[in-house]
Amino acid sequence: MRASISAEHRRSSAAFYLASSADFRMIPGAPIAYWVSDRVRMVFETAKPLGSCASIGKGLDTGDNDRFLRRWFEVAADSPQWIPYLKGGPFRKWYGNLDYVLDWTDSGEEIRTAAGSNRRNAHNYFKSGITWTRISSAVTGFRRFPEGFIFDSTGPCLFPYDINTEALCAFLNTNLTASLLQIIAPTLDFQSGHVSRIPLAPDGWDKKRVEVLG
Repeated sequence: MRASISAEHRRSSAAFYLASSADFRMIPGAPIAYWVSDRVRMVFETAKPLGSCASIGKGLDTGDNDRFLRRWFEVAADSPQWIPYLKGGPFRKWYGNLDYVLDWTDSGEEIRTAAGSNRRNAHNYFKSGITWTRISSAVTGFRRFPEGFIFDSTGPCLFPYDINTEALCAFLNTNLTASLLQIIAPTLDFQSGHVSRIPLAPDGWDKKRVEVLG
């Protein structure tokens, strides 16, 4: 049936769309995105996913935020007990939402034994990377952060393997990425699995080229 329906005919009426289930399977997760053009479907099918180029995942659940979290201005700045903590926050691009600190007494031993706690992706704690707010009312914004942070389940992070971090953050904050995420994550809950499916070009990620384009 699909062969008998040309791309032009499928989009010839403003009243309805016709699409094959094979079209949906070209996009990771097979979302029912019937409005997506053949060209965009081909991008998903041929480009490499972000998840192959970075370690991506959500982080810590403390089990008791009232006990273990504070705003940075509520504690002594030089206290080794409290370390910077990423916890999502309002929409913001590039940098920011660095509002919380975490009680990391005895390397987090009290958190480890707290009911409901979960120390996910601990191998990425304290590394520099890119974070975003998981739940949004529209689009999400991607933000760089330096070394020294632990991250929350509501502020998932990615840590590029070989791609320049500045270049990747710039790409993730484009209108193109926002449009791709509307296809991948239509419920506006931008989980790490959704972000890992963003298609990437195979090259062009060096910092000098990005600076020239900027």
